[in-house]
Amino acid sequence: MTSFTCEVTIDRPVEAVYSFVNEPSNNVKWQTSTIEVRRESEGPPGVGTKATEVRQFLGRRFEWSYEVTEHSLNERSAVRFTSGPIPGGGTWSSSLWTAARSSPGL
Repeated sequence: MTSFTCEVTIDRPVEAVYSFVNEPSNNVKWQTSTIEVRRESEGPPGVGTKATEVRQFLGRRFEWSYEVTEHSLNERSAVRFTSGPIPGGGTWSSSLWTAARSSPGL
């Protein structure tokens, strides 16, 4: 399994950051390779939220879908990729505001 950590300091309350990061439509604002997000489910973000993202990396377009599998308000969220070129998922934790992504097979 491959994993990585990225650390960024954000001078905002945890609630504001968590709310922003967990809204799929905001991914184009903070994930530079994301060029489009299509929300596949209604309602506020939470367990069961589904979305499809289109990303561009090294001149190639990739599309994959994911589902939120864990959602603990202002603390932690996790997603599982349901289709696309990379199996795995990701976890976001506000305790250290780290993003740990797991992608088996890389």
